[in-house]
Amino acid sequence: MKKAVIMCRVSSDEQAKGYSLDIQFENLTKHCLRNEIEIVQHYREDYSAKNFKRPEFKKFMAYARANRGKIDVLLITTWDRFSRNLTDSLIIIRQLENLGIVVNAIEQPIDMTIPENKAMLAMHLAIPEIENERRSIKITGGMRAALKSGRLSRRAPMGYSNERDEDDKPIIVPNDKAPFIQYAFQRISEGITMADVIRELKTMGYTISDNGMSVMIRNMVYKGKLHIKAYKGEEEQIVHGIHEPLISCTLFDKVQDIVDKRKSRTRRPTQMLADPNLPLRGVLECSQCKAKLTGSGSRSGTNRRYYYYHCNECRKERYRADWANSEVESILEGFQFSSPFNKLFNEIEKDVFGTSSKTKAKKIKELEKKLDTVNTRIEKLQDLLLDSKIEMVEFEKMNQRNGLQKDEIISELGKLKSSNSEIKSKINQGIKIQSKIAESYAIATTVEKNLILSSIFPEKFSFANKKCRTIRMNESILKTLSVSKGLKRSKKGIFTSKSQISLRVEMQGIEPWSKRGS
Repeated sequence: MKKAVIMCRVSSDEQAKGYSLDIQFENLTKHCLRNEIEIVQHYREDYSAKNFKRPEFKKFMAYARANRGKIDVLLITTWDRFSRNLTDSLIIIRQLENLGIVVNAIEQPIDMTIPENKAMLAMHLAIPEIENERRSIKITGGMRAALKSGRLSRRAPMGYSNERDEDDKPIIVPNDKAPFIQYAFQRISEGITMADVIRELKTMGYTISDNGMSVMIRNMVYKGKLHIKAYKGEEEQIVHGIHEPLISCTLFDKVQDIVDKRKSRTRRPTQMLADPNLPLRGVLECSQCKAKLTGSGSRSGTNRRYYYYHCNECRKERYRADWANSEVESILEGFQFSSPFNKLFNEIEKDVFGTSSKTKAKKIKELEKKLDTVNTRIEKLQDLLLDSKIEMVEFEKMNQRNGLQKDEIISELGKLKSSNSEIKSKINQGIKIQSKIAESYAIATTVEKNLILSSIFPEKFSFANKKCRTIRMNESILKTLSVSKGLKRSKKGIFTSKSQISLRVEMQGIEPWSKRGS
């Protein structure tokens, strides 16, 4: 007697179309009874057939591998119950054949021993996939057609609500939030920064995030226009919307110009910051007014170029760059990590990465399960839209929410699946730099020097009475040095390294006494 596994599957609203799990199970059971086939296991699943990442199908595959040679056939009612993906289906069928299992549909039976019948199998599997793709094209086409007619059928932006016009077609209309949007555009056009406008809106009872503001001011819907992205040979288009604009085109364009100019002004002068003669630019501050010190070079009467750090705010401080650079280097010479400590750090690294691999695999599995669930929701929404069970506006709202969740899951999966080798490499590089900070700093680029100092000293350096001061050191570095005994203390409580770091002034500053004047 043949032994079979039977599988029933539905998705979306298929229960109402005669595909219910109970009906499928009954038909499969009767078929097995008539043909004297023993049912050894059965599975029911309410999941999309777009791929085989289905919980119940995964359970079946595990069962099939564990019972190799004990199952003769996997039975389904029709081939679209098996899958709606031609390529994946053929791969799975081959895998099952290797396990001694033949797949067949009782309502569309195919004799797999006849090679020519594989063409019929391909047709049965391809038709459902074509239907899925056609459904997707139809939805995309409907949304683009609405945009071309000037209608925004998706979720309305801030300041608008989704409504229906007299012809029962979707349209967006201004709501009670519209005045806040108009106020924001007007204030930015007057030169007020976005941060200040956000604060003003909050006092008026309207809260918006920095990102929300950035997206809002770029949205041309507010000036009565709709943007249609390029698609399959069609160029992108800007069309007039049939909705009421909140602001004029002139005001919108003026705001864009202001924002673009601000962006160009706030770009970091990379070339200037990378000057090898001024590696402390960005980490020094004026001891008088606390403004950042800038740096520049000047030529002497002998045509020799000298570099200085100076304050452009109060103009009370000016230091020779070579002297200031030397003072900071003297601090770093006192940072020494013992060899046993570095070995211990390497052992900790191995332990952390070793124990985290199982946790990582478990997390990946959980996220993949969530991704399957979200994909199923999206497909069910498409079915409901095509069957006119939900409106386009409602579809867009729910589809957008599921899309965002899907993007977040995919992003997190990408991070988890990335190899640990890059992270380990960076950690090892960090250990190498840490073990010989002064030497690493000496051969580093200007940008790297800036990063090294910023990681050790969270706050800016300043000079007072020819002494280099910094308010606070990174506590992890300080504790590491303490454990490593990289800085030895003399009888007076003063560290004996060149940096002359005192425990008594640890919370207030690091004060190496100067060996050279400015």
